[in-house]
Amino acid sequence: MEVNNNQSPQCGATNDVVNVMYNVCIASAEVTLALRTYALWSRNRRVLAILIGLLVVFIIAAGLVGAMGKFSLPGDSGLPYGESFLVSQAMS
Repeated sequence: MEVNNNQSPQCGATNDVVNVMYNVCIASAEVTLALRTYALWSRNRRVLAILIGLLVVFIIAAGLVGAMGKFSLPGDSGLPYGESFLVSQAMS
């Protein structure tokens, strides 16, 4: 049994668009929550400073994890897990 891991270029482009849309939606929700929190606290500058500080910390952490981490799922070719268990069992 042969596993076909080849994807068309169209799939890759679609995945990129979906990933960007996902990240924009998450960022929009977070900004909305931060603005509502700031307004709820009567536009307190301390709260604004805390929210901006958290934003900076999380952006730096996300950048470090994205730059240093390699994430894969079982079955991804060429990555640490190699073939998935089901594929290796089907081939034997």
